Amino acid sequence: YDVPDVDYALWREKLVNAGRDDHNDNALLPLLPAFAPVREHMGGIKTAPNFDMAKFRDALDAAGLAHLKCPPVTASLLSVYFNYWSQIDYIPSHSMGDDDGNDDTMFEMES
Repeated sequence: YDVPDVDYALWREKLVNAGRDDHNDNALLPLLPAFAPVREHMGGIKTAPNFDMAKFRDALDAAGLAHLKCPPVTASLLSVYFNYWSQIDYIPSHSMGDDDGNDDTMFEMES
């Protein structure tokens, strides 16, 4: 999957426009108020959602799972998610066509 680097203002405008479509099921639409119109205003008290991890960590501690850590988001980690979502038909399969007519998947699953 080609995920281009898009200017924030353009990205937000597309999200706002997607919200005008009654049939759009974009999962980010309910979070639109958290995305300030101007990127430089992101993180302000009025716009930033509270992602406090304290209760999450407390729950892990209570369950004896305090050793669990969230891995950093990398291309390798994203490939695991994209491949899984493709396998369960949540997103369409994505393959890259070669000149030889064979399709090779863009991401490889980690073992």
